Order: sequence, then C-alpha cells, then structure tokens
Amino acid sequence: MFADAFKRQQAGDLDGAIVGYTCGIARDPTRSDAYIRRAFLRRVKHDFDGALADYDKAIELSPANSNTYVSRAILRRAKDDLDGALADSEKAVELAPRNSDAYNSRGNSRREKRDLTGALDDFTTAIELKPGEGQL
Repeated sequence: MFADAFKRQQAGDLDGAIVGYTCGIARDPTRSDAYIRRAFLRRVKHDFDGALADYDKAIELSPANSNTYVSRAILRRAKDDLDGALADSEKAVELAPRNSDAYNSRGNSRREKRDLTGALDDFTTAIELKPGEGQL
C-alpha cells in the first residue's frame, strides 16, 4: 500500500498518493513516515490543517525525529504561526544539534520574527555544519 502511494507521488498523482497513504494508515496507523509523507502532500496542496494534523500524529509516534519538527515549522510559517514555527525549530535543534536543517529552519523563523542577529547566528551555524550547500 505505501509503495503504491509513493509511486503515485513520484508520478505526480498527488491526490492518488494521498488516498494511498490514507489507506495504508488505516491498515497500520503506527507508521510515522506515512503521516509525514501525507502531511507533505497536503501542504503542497495547501491543506494546511490536514498537514498539521499529520505532523502532530507523526511527532506523537516518533517524538525524537528532528526533521518532522523542521517540516512542521515550515508549515507553521506558511500559516503565519511564527511562535509555533520557532518552538518547533528550537525543538529540532535541541533533538539534533548537528542538523543543519534545524538551524536553517530556526534562522528562517527568527528572521520572520525580526530577530536578525539570532537568524544570522543560526544561518552561520547551518553553513558551518554543511558548507557549500547554500542554506540561505
């Protein structure tokens, strides 16, 4: 079920992929990766509330996955929830202090909240962790 959903996603059939992940989740609701994938697709389709619910469930199932917090922070910024985005980014940094994406996410949240010094510090750290990848 999940493999079919992923194939649909790769083929650009986002609606079909969402249905596939939904069916897969109904069969095995413990797969945090399925919620993450469906959340991403829902975010792409601007179903921000559905995506948020999926990220929340994924975090409930796998609370130590820093990348899920980064993804939820991106979604929260899209919803103009800058405090929530910053909190998620800070949790991602706490969970994985070597994850450049977590610092990049926190830098974006700080920048949008007009904490330019904090943003610059985070972007600098992100670049130091992964030089040459154009984090900004």
